[in-house]
Parts: sequence; C-alpha cells; structure tokens
Amino acid sequence: MAWGGGGKNWNVGLSDFGRLGATKSQLWNLHKLTGRDHRGRGLTRDQASDLIAAAWKAKEERKEGLNQMADQFFNATFAKAVSEANRAGDEWLARNDRQLFSVADPETGQMIGVNGKIGMAWITWPKASSAFHHWLIENVYDGDKKSVPIPHRYAGRLEGELLLACEKAAFEALRLGTASQISDIRLMYRCEPGEQPLAA
Repeated sequence: MAWGGGGKNWNVGLSDFGRLGATKSQLWNLHKLTGRDHRGRGLTRDQASDLIAAAWKAKEERKEGLNQMADQFFNATFAKAVSEANRAGDEWLARNDRQLFSVADPETGQMIGVNGKIGMAWITWPKASSAFHHWLIENVYDGDKKSVPIPHRYAGRLEGELLLACEKAAFEALRLGTASQISDIRLMYRCEPGEQPLAA
C-alpha cells in the first residue's frame, strides 16, 4: 500500500519494526556522534537507537569546563529530548499494539505492520540568528534544515499519532530546557489527504 492508499491492504507485515536494518539516518547519526563507520555491523533499528541514545548521554557527560557551558547545556537538553521522545513512543506503542495493515518500508521494501493512521510530525528548524541554530549545525545537521532531526527510535515509523507523540515530547523537552535560548521552533503535523489533523 502506498501513501494515501487509505489503509485498505490488510496483509500482515513484520510486526517487530525494530528488527529491520538500521536506517541511513541512524547510521549517519552514529558516525557523527562516535566518529566511526557503523555500516558493516549489521545493526538493527533498535540496536542503532540504543547506541544513539547512549552516545548522546556519553557526549553530555564528556563536556566539561566553563568555556563549554553553552555547548554542554544544549547537549544535555538534546539528550533529554531524545530520551523523552523514546519514552513517549514506547508508551504509545504499548497502548496501540494491534497491527491494522501493512505497507512497504521506504528503505528496505520489506512489508511492515502499521498500528495507526499514516502521518508525519516534525519540529521546525530555528532561526539562523539563534544559538540553538548554531549548535544544531555543529552537532546534528544532515544537509536538511526543514526539521530538527530528533534521532528517537520511532523516527522511521509511519504512524502519525506515534510520531506526533514522540516529536511533541521532544519539543516540550527542548522548549523547557532552552526557554531563554529559543522561542521560534514549532511542532508540525501532516496527515493523509482527507483526514482530520490531530491536535498537537
């Protein structure tokens, strides 16, 4: 079933999404965080997600010195955003554990189970004049300034409500942690044509 197909393909797909191979985005994040090429390790998406979360935590703990206070602050805040997004996604999936239909995974082509309506959620990129913008460029920029790339474990999923839960949790962590530094990021959501938008 392609995007916009209305969920009419009821074939059973892979239910354990985390067992799929790590995405290109995950591998890029790991390379950026660790300085190592992880492409030949055969990592699953769950394994890559756990390594990303651990790498952010380690990066936060390594930052020391008064001259690095701003960087340390943003590292801690971003690590919290990733953690909160993972927590929110875990909770959503626990409440919505029934596979409704299946689609082809965009990266592997393998049929995967989908547990809700298809949609997209993201956090907008901050203004170029903000300190957070400069930190993002140095630490997570992947060539695309359309959205802040939060590397949570559900970033490759298709369920709109799941992605909204994750991005909302990350958004709240970022806004709470950086209230005095940024005020121009926004939480966005897009659903399939003909569906009613979800309340953020």
